[in-house]
Amino acid sequence: MADPNPIHPITQLNLPEQGLSQDQRLPKGLNADYVSIDERSIEDQFAFLKALAQQLKFYPNDDQAADGDWSAFFPFEPGQALPWLQQHQGRVPPQLALLKVFLDAYQQGPQAKLNQLKQRYLHHYYRDVLRFSPKAPVAERAHLVVELKKPIPKLLIGPDDRLTAGKREDKSEILVAPIDENLINQSRIVEKRSLFRSADEPGTIKVALVADSRDGLGEAFESGQQKWSGFGHEALPAGTIGFALSSSLLQLSEAERRIEVLLTLGSKLTDTWVELAELFKIHFSTSDGWSTEYRADASLNGNALSLSLTVPAEEAAIVGYQPQLHGYQLDTAEPVMQLLLNNQVRHPLVAHLLEAKLTTAKLTVNVSGARQLLIHSDIGRVSSDNDFLPFGPLPKVGSPLSIGSDEIFSKRLRQVSVNLSWKSPPMRFADHYSGYSSYVGMPAGLDNSYFTVDASYRDGDGRYFNVTGQSLFHSTNAGVTRTLGVSETSIAAPHQPDIKGYAQALGQYRSSWAQKQFGNFRRINPIYQRFVKPIRKEFTQTLVAGSSVRKDQGLQLTLQQDFFHQSYRNAYVKNVLALNADPNLAMIAEPYTPQIGDLSLNYEAYTQTVSFADSSSEAFANTEIRFFHLDCFGQRREHALQRQQLDFVTDKSVSLLPEHPEQGALLLGLEQLQAGDSVQLLFQVVDGSADPRLTPQPIRWSVLCDNYWKPLSQQELIFDRSNGLLTSGLVKLLIPNQATTENSLMPSGLLWLKLAIDQQPGSVCQLRDVLSNAIEVAALPRTASDSRNRSDNSESDEAGVGYDPLPAGSISKFSNARTEIKSLQQPFAGFGGRDRETDNDYAARVSERLRHKDRALSIHDYETLVLQRFPRLYRVKAIPHCRPKTDSANWQAPGHSTILLVPYVNSDNAVDPLQPLADSQTLDQVQDFLDARKPMQAQVHVINPSYLQLRVNLLVRFKTGFEFNHYREQLQLAIREQLSPWLSDVPSGNDSGEHSGPEFGGRVYKSVLMDFIEELPYVEFISQVQLQASSDGTEFGSDAHQQQPQHPLQVLTSAPEHLIEEAAYD
Repeated sequence: MADPNPIHPITQLNLPEQGLSQDQRLPKGLNADYVSIDERSIEDQFAFLKALAQQLKFYPNDDQAADGDWSAFFPFEPGQALPWLQQHQGRVPPQLALLKVFLDAYQQGPQAKLNQLKQRYLHHYYRDVLRFSPKAPVAERAHLVVELKKPIPKLLIGPDDRLTAGKREDKSEILVAPIDENLINQSRIVEKRSLFRSADEPGTIKVALVADSRDGLGEAFESGQQKWSGFGHEALPAGTIGFALSSSLLQLSEAERRIEVLLTLGSKLTDTWVELAELFKIHFSTSDGWSTEYRADASLNGNALSLSLTVPAEEAAIVGYQPQLHGYQLDTAEPVMQLLLNNQVRHPLVAHLLEAKLTTAKLTVNVSGARQLLIHSDIGRVSSDNDFLPFGPLPKVGSPLSIGSDEIFSKRLRQVSVNLSWKSPPMRFADHYSGYSSYVGMPAGLDNSYFTVDASYRDGDGRYFNVTGQSLFHSTNAGVTRTLGVSETSIAAPHQPDIKGYAQALGQYRSSWAQKQFGNFRRINPIYQRFVKPIRKEFTQTLVAGSSVRKDQGLQLTLQQDFFHQSYRNAYVKNVLALNADPNLAMIAEPYTPQIGDLSLNYEAYTQTVSFADSSSEAFANTEIRFFHLDCFGQRREHALQRQQLDFVTDKSVSLLPEHPEQGALLLGLEQLQAGDSVQLLFQVVDGSADPRLTPQPIRWSVLCDNYWKPLSQQELIFDRSNGLLTSGLVKLLIPNQATTENSLMPSGLLWLKLAIDQQPGSVCQLRDVLSNAIEVAALPRTASDSRNRSDNSESDEAGVGYDPLPAGSISKFSNARTEIKSLQQPFAGFGGRDRETDNDYAARVSERLRHKDRALSIHDYETLVLQRFPRLYRVKAIPHCRPKTDSANWQAPGHSTILLVPYVNSDNAVDPLQPLADSQTLDQVQDFLDARKPMQAQVHVINPSYLQLRVNLLVRFKTGFEFNHYREQLQLAIREQLSPWLSDVPSGNDSGEHSGPEFGGRVYKSVLMDFIEELPYVEFISQVQLQASSDGTEFGSDAHQQQPQHPLQVLTSAPEHLIEEAAYD
């Protein structure tokens, strides 16, 4: 049967299938123990001497007569000399004891020197003739965290300082010194938070209030397991974003309240979506805190988004914002309406709203049935809690009724109406007063519409409107509730704040730029000093007793007709006299005295259209509506003018919702750090935790200035030794002068730094910790006196002259006492140190150098060059005439060479231990390294191998007493380790937690795998076994008796999960 994967003749070369690994680099012939000139052991020497003794004649007394041989002096069998000497210890004949001492001296002296002849010759040739020197040791480095005593503001620590790291075995002191100058201050990281924007769920921001915790909320890690994603992840709880509107118009203490919001966006949105009401969760600031959740009726009309909702009368009063009650620290005292984006709704409009810009906003409120009113009549203030006489006991023309309310008449009103429910009125006044005309003159056509009032009001803008001749009673039944109303007859003039209004708006705004401009106003006119702090009204549930409303500012009802009380007196006398003459006459009815059983007000009020896109001072001073962004950790007021004032804010337009262009962000809050200071931060990463399949993304640094993030310039980011969080290292920053600590977007009182990554947060390493005031130190080389104290002065010093490891906690104090320092910590072990090159490593490097001459021509050249330059790689395989294609038909390509890299596997930190991959940084470095050494016509591709995942499907029966759920997981692990042996194969001498890597080529036979499973001690039998393969881990092929790589770039590995089911019982 033909091979299903034929090899093209161009590749039929004698190539090593596995490539080359680190432990295969040294040729056997260069190993110091490969061959010896005199290989005889002491046991061999005794056997030789006994054999020699058998050839020598023994002459006891007479030189002419021999008596046997000398073998009697060796009373043991060949190969048993050392056991015999050990057995007869203390009773060994003197001649054998002397011989044993001689052989020991020979082994350690002449024989040893003779056997070192090859190595000495190599050393002479490599070092003296070719001038190749062994690589010198590299000093270990470490990071320290310094804490100053409180009275000390700053301290300079430089290379002249010395710190102690314990003592060596020879009692000499290990000294370390800072590698550069470090200015230490009192700064300390007290907050670590993170944000993660879900790519699949627009509008969903995952947050961690405590980034360095298991759940993002503060749950501690298990001992030794601390590692966390600095830029968040999908499993974190969802945060809330939205916006808020603040306006005195929203002061709505009672009754049924209809609220309408009209938002004009910067661009037109197509109204093709439904269920807009689910977009926002709406809350109001009430006397009980934030109100229950409301949903608004929403509609789109071009670029206008309209929202309307009704607050029932039984709900709590909407009152002024109070920081202690409502949180957020909003810069307002007026009632607040917050609209939070509903991240549970997967709505097509959400993505558009996240990019939308806000230009204007307008609010309208309709209130029906307000009863908390201030009512005055001719006799003074009256209470509406009981029935009352609105025009007094004797109503007359001009009798007034004044209905006032600070809440209502401080607003711009479109219309006001009063609901009058009369107490026991006659149904028809024509019938009630019908007898009067017989005795006194009465107006013709008197009916229910006869009694009228003039109604007027003055609103919060000072506008006056009135309506005359409004009837007090229903036309057919006076007992029906009557509603009288007055509407505006002219449009309110646009709000035009003067310079005083602008100064007041600046004085009440807490940003540094606003206070700077306000300071200029105060110098010009000291009277503006009264605007320094925000003027906070004490909004309460009922605002009816205040004096802020003018006397004529409420609803005024002026009676235009009396109710015939004077006429009744005259008619009554005449009626009594008539009764005396004619008893059949009826008594006339008493005149009706208006009495109100219930009174309430309806009104409609509105704001002007307030612009947030206008960057003029007049628009900023118009605080009729304030607009706030509500973000995950705080809020900020938004206006085009304040964006215009900050040159580092590139987008001057105001977005509808908070903007999060980055996919992940790490937020660090530092105390005791001010603008103009510098700070050194230690980022301790989890080595190998970056996803090697992703391209490392740059980290954008910024600092919070006046509630906006200012990017740090290259001059302010002094150095980044973490290489963009790909390795542990220090980052030194210079805090710009615009940085502020009093912000509302993040918790106040701290200086906030943000590290943002636009996409693929997994491309950088996870973190173990972030610490401030860190310095980097390096171990100092041994002094001459230290070297003289050493007992071993051999040239090949395996301990490594000058190399001293620095385990965590070994550096704890300065050798020259620094009294300014409170504490000194070395939280993590040292790094970067390297021993002096061993003889075998030296021999391997030199022999490879003599062969490839620092040029990449052959397969062996590529592999040895890369392994030497990159010791963290476990194996390198060079494939000539090959391009990086993953299909079995198109990978052959003359003129191309593909280099496959396999790193050591760190099973604790690797993103996927089943598929070890070199990170993209290593791939780029190897590519650049080889490009500088390859022939100009060669095309070299440095890539990771692809992996063919093998999955086992089977039915299994475990032996009696073995729980299925537990031992199924044990079987899963056993199969994974069998198919990916590097998971459990730790090379000898490797104590770093790194495992060897995968092997190329090979085949997996189902029968062998079945035999392995059946031999497990807890397995009784297996059946229906299938062995499937998949190149992407999603679609697995059919069952096969054996599986092998489909092309030379592929490696066999285990699938993450195998399908294991319990075999049914018969």
